[in-house]
Amino acid sequence: MTLKKRLVITILLMVLIPAMLLMLLASAMYAAYVFGEPKSPADIQLSAPPIVATESGEFVVLPDSEAITVSPSGGGDNNYRNFFNEQEFSRQMRPGNRLFGYVLAFGIAALVLMGASFASGVIYLSRKILPPMKELSRSARRISSGDLDFDILGSNIAEVQEVCTAFDEMRRRLRDQVAENIRYERERNLMLAHISHDLRTPVTAIKGYAEGLIDGVASTPDMQRRYAETIEQKAQTMERMIEQMSNFSELELGRMSFDFVTGDIFDYLRTLCDDFRVDLERVDADFEAVIPDEKLDVRLDPEKLGRVFQNILSNAIKYRSPERKLSVKLTAERTPTGVHIIISDNGRGIAQSDAEKVFEGFYRGDPARTAGAAGHGLGLAIARQIMQKHGGRIWITGRAGEGTDVHITLIKKEDAHADTDN
Repeated sequence: MTLKKRLVITILLMVLIPAMLLMLLASAMYAAYVFGEPKSPADIQLSAPPIVATESGEFVVLPDSEAITVSPSGGGDNNYRNFFNEQEFSRQMRPGNRLFGYVLAFGIAALVLMGASFASGVIYLSRKILPPMKELSRSARRISSGDLDFDILGSNIAEVQEVCTAFDEMRRRLRDQVAENIRYERERNLMLAHISHDLRTPVTAIKGYAEGLIDGVASTPDMQRRYAETIEQKAQTMERMIEQMSNFSELELGRMSFDFVTGDIFDYLRTLCDDFRVDLERVDADFEAVIPDEKLDVRLDPEKLGRVFQNILSNAIKYRSPERKLSVKLTAERTPTGVHIIISDNGRGIAQSDAEKVFEGFYRGDPARTAGAAGHGLGLAIARQIMQKHGGRIWITGRAGEGTDVHITLIKKEDAHADTDN
């Protein structure tokens, strides 16, 4: 029941119940006054002779019907007549008389009934409203102290229940946010530990091969070349890790600049696929591209968008299945609003429950899927933020153990409203 209805009903009852009781009391008092004093034997009925004087001075006897009867005492009928007699009413209202006593008793009863009714209504409403308000006050103090693991009691008053529900929803969201922040901080610390370890490995290798060159361990030109190539490879690994961290930090802080241009997305994808083929041939993987032979202008930053596709390709290679040869397919199709691109692979796949989480920073998913795969869970987080800057979308549909489909959409030039951070 709503608070408005409860207030209306309570007020009506506070007025109607005392009014009905007072009406009954007034009727009882009136009956007691009118009929409460019966005729006594002392009541003597005196009949005045029906005689009047004429103009000539003679006395004439009137008919019996015009005789006047006087009763010196009360009696029910006489009380009824006296009740409506102004002089008798005034006399009876004097202190000490019966009518005065009845009126005084009625007034006291009216005050008592109205006071009791008002007090009952206030107590009833306060018992319905104050407990949940006190509960909300206690809950607010618990939340301010950092305690979020409790339930907030409800109320059978609709408006109060809405407040309690909203307050409890806020508590649950705060609790989930705190848990998410703790998880994020834990993942961040774990990521820093991984980065420290992963950087230490190439640094140690670079240091060892450099010392080999200095000490003359690589005595032949062929060995010296292999040492130098290994040093370069390890340095590139370190550079990619540092660049990825730098990109993520810049995007998080909103400091990454974008250089948007208008270009043909299908022509851009054809050029990009040539680089894809080279990278996939190095790991003996198959690649197929299905791109329409037409033109579609979109607003894009070629270098930043290239990072998105490179991160997706790196994940396909990184999480390929050991049981089968890696196969990657890129499909692009025109849509009413722009272009829809799908990059499919037959790798280890991803659980649907992780399909959204992988776009969070430092998330690496199921350990069984990521076992033996280097990385810090930043690639797809960076890709999503870059796509948001382009006004597009990126999402994943996974098939655990079978493969992954990465979907990308971009809007055509006339509909583009992407943010620019130049």
